[in-house]
Amino acid sequence: MDTVVALVTDLRSPVLYALIVAVVFSETAILLGMFLPGETAAIVAGVLAGQHQLSLQLVVPLLVLAAWAGDSTGYLLGRRFGPALLEGRLLRRRRVQIDRAGATLRRRGWLVVVVSRFLPFLRTVTPGAAGVSLMPYPTFLAASFAGCLLWGVGCPVLGYFAADQYHRVEEVMGNTGIVVVALILVVAWAVRLRRRRAAHRATTDEEPTPHADDVYDPGSVGPVSPAGSVGIVRPRRRTDPRRP
Repeated sequence: MDTVVALVTDLRSPVLYALIVAVVFSETAILLGMFLPGETAAIVAGVLAGQHQLSLQLVVPLLVLAAWAGDSTGYLLGRRFGPALLEGRLLRRRRVQIDRAGATLRRRGWLVVVVSRFLPFLRTVTPGAAGVSLMPYPTFLAASFAGCLLWGVGCPVLGYFAADQYHRVEEVMGNTGIVVVALILVVAWAVRLRRRRAAHRATTDEEPTPHADDVYDPGSVGPVSPAGSVGIVRPRRRTDPRRP
């Protein structure tokens, strides 16, 4: 990151804004994150804001919108060209794993999209994968905006306050991503366990309880007949006199 900061320090502010927005947008739109993570650009933007070369009040909304637009573009490209890529030789052998990933996105897509924004590699490929798995577009946009908002505020603010210690920020962000994932997994497990217990409790409550009249009493022989005999059925009288 030292090299990146040294290269952009002498650039004018409009060029810096445009460059940062382009890198963050391209990270998920055209998979540029494989080579230059947008996280680096966001942190550098915060560092430059701390050095009074950029405005933090302008950097934050630009980062959020650029990241959100990049995610949306990556989703649409994945939805449009993803099925054709899946049929290619390169990905055909991985079809089972890809189908499982798509199923995970359909079940827990909102959570996956938000968390992936804090993990470099997943941040790059998740929008396209969501498009390939046909995740509902409104759901994706909402989850993407939530993740981009947290990320677009957190990264530059860390860079802003870190100032000369910006080389430590990337390490902190990497560890933070791991901690965030761990916390979310714990919360998801707790919620799932709670739902299972609630479902089991509801099933138990719905089981019919035996009525007092239906309880078998060993001391009783049978129902009481109108004549007062217990458990005895009287034979009918024969009405035909010709029969003995």
